[in-house]
Amino acid sequence: MRRIKGDFRGDNGKMDTRSQRRRAKYENSRQYFDLLESYINIAVHQFDWEGLPETVDQYFLEYTLVVNGRACIVKDKTFGYLGLPCVPMSSQNFYYANTLWKAISVNYDQPFVAITHWNKPMLAPLIEKYNIPEAESTLGVVCSDNYEEVPLLDKLEIWVEKLVDGQRTIDVIAKQLKLGSFFETDEKTKMSLQAAIDNIDTNIVATFVGNNIAKSLNGTQNFNSDSAAQRLPQAWDHLNNTESRLLTGMGVNNLHTADKKERLLTGEINSNNEFTDWNIEHRLIQRQHFCENMKAAFGLDIKVKIHEMERAVDDGALQLNTGRTGNGNPNPGD
Repeated sequence: MRRIKGDFRGDNGKMDTRSQRRRAKYENSRQYFDLLESYINIAVHQFDWEGLPETVDQYFLEYTLVVNGRACIVKDKTFGYLGLPCVPMSSQNFYYANTLWKAISVNYDQPFVAITHWNKPMLAPLIEKYNIPEAESTLGVVCSDNYEEVPLLDKLEIWVEKLVDGQRTIDVIAKQLKLGSFFETDEKTKMSLQAAIDNIDTNIVATFVGNNIAKSLNGTQNFNSDSAAQRLPQAWDHLNNTESRLLTGMGVNNLHTADKKERLLTGEINSNNEFTDWNIEHRLIQRQHFCENMKAAFGLDIKVKIHEMERAVDDGALQLNTGRTGNGNPNPGD
């Protein structure tokens, strides 16, 4: 039998226990990567930039920040401004901040000196110290997604795994709800009984059956789905609470997922908003530091703000706040 994607039947064409496990693992992985992609997409679009050089792609810059925890813009002698991934090399200043970095991409591997508002006068000694001829050196500014430079992707992977586990729990309970009745019968009666069930499925008002089918019906054993029905709301609550914690950690308002808004006290709403705002604003501050360092280094007037996506929380939709911008003070360790 020719196999197709998603077909996990055994060689005999039937779903044996091993085939069922393969199918379940495939579905686990499929849902994991689908959800992970969705939340990465949310994270990548949480900020809007203005004034970036035309050669710097905003999406790639944000994607690099989310996935790697840091990115850089370098002013290359040949290509001009490039927004790329970067890795630290040796050398730290007295704030334990790296001063020498390497910008990396496909067919690109270039060390550069990280410029900040306070170390620009020291560029010549730094270049000489690390034996980088000034005429060949690439200068750049490093941007962090958060103060710890921990990739947001790491947190997304942890919470998406929990979300998938919660969703798959719901899938299992939902399948248990579909279990109906079991009939003890022979092969001949089975065919007649299946025809009677098909009549019910077709909405035929009445079905006439023989004595053999009547005996099978009298011996019916019904699967008790009451337990599954009781567990289903609990599973949904657990899934919604898990999603709420993930979105709060990302800085996305999400009161609908934790509970019905009308059941929340004002203090609870404000507390959630404050924590959500803090999670998004501490990431905004790092980008503001980067903008100020770009101004000091290259004279570029770059601005960044939180992306506006206002939709009513009452409708159970996401809400990204407000277009806050501000000008944070530079991080002395940058």
